[in-house]
Amino acid sequence: MYGFVLDIYNNSTQPLNYIFTWSMKNGTNGDRSTQLWHFIRDNTIENGATGNVLDTYTEIHGVNMVAWLRYGQPSQLWTVTGTSIYCPGSVKTLEIAGRNMTTDATVIVFLLNGNVN
Repeated sequence: MYGFVLDIYNNSTQPLNYIFTWSMKNGTNGDRSTQLWHFIRDNTIENGATGNVLDTYTEIHGVNMVAWLRYGQPSQLWTVTGTSIYCPGSVKTLEIAGRNMTTDATVIVFLLNGNVN
């Protein structure tokens, strides 16, 4: 992702917030806690600041990725396959909208298409 990391929109700690790419914060240029993600043993990806997890939340392709309360549904379970982070429960992968290579790009969920994005 060209040196960018996943971040929560507006550094919000509330659930149902969009995920986007941003330059890594180092403590002097902003609070980096919303950029820390953990792969949890139950196959969720949890944000270190909020405890919310990545969730596809809808069956529609191309919608924004969100961080949501953990409730253990298949839409919150992820696996790394090759160069993709894939959600078997929704048959979707994380993708950068429009193959955007700049900061503040929207992260969406889409059908696994083999692109390195």
